[in-house]
Amino acid sequence: LPGTRSGFPYWRRDHRYVEVCAKHNTILLRHCPICGWDIRNHRQGYGHDLLWGGCKGSYVHQCEPTKNPHEYKLTFARIFAEIGESKFAVDLESVIEHLAGQANKMALEGSISEEELMAINWRLKNSKGISDAWLKYRPDDRYSHNIIEVIAMLYGSFAALVDSLRETDKLIRNIDDLMRVEYQDR
Repeated sequence: LPGTRSGFPYWRRDHRYVEVCAKHNTILLRHCPICGWDIRNHRQGYGHDLLWGGCKGSYVHQCEPTKNPHEYKLTFARIFAEIGESKFAVDLESVIEHLAGQANKMALEGSISEEELMAINWRLKNSKGISDAWLKYRPDDRYSHNIIEVIAMLYGSFAALVDSLRETDKLIRNIDDLMRVEYQDR
């Protein structure tokens, strides 16, 4: 809408495959909008100088954000944000098993094609790399990209996946219960 701000086009450092802001649906910056340099190499501090000090007398917040035209990129960004904000933890192996079962069910019902089923199974197989300690996994690696794509294809949101898991015997735990530390007054 003319005259309205749709959020600042800042970049995200938490996942290299998140390309749009989940809240504002604007394309996240990878290059300085003023000089064109890669933000990671913009002077120093992974682009923090650009954010706080600007570039050539201009600031990022003065630049007009670009609206994202791709629904799948917004869905990916929203699922990634949902996972990070979720109050629940689910076991990776259980989720992969559940997603594979849902994909098979949808293929039998004709909701997805055989080709889509094969692509989903390939992505799920590769997602198992998340738990391989010898790979020195990083949260922004390709493995998590694959599983988020499958969640998007089958459920459209992380919340819908969690709701579906609740209908099964899969363990869903509150994250506050995972690392509880209790202090006693002395």
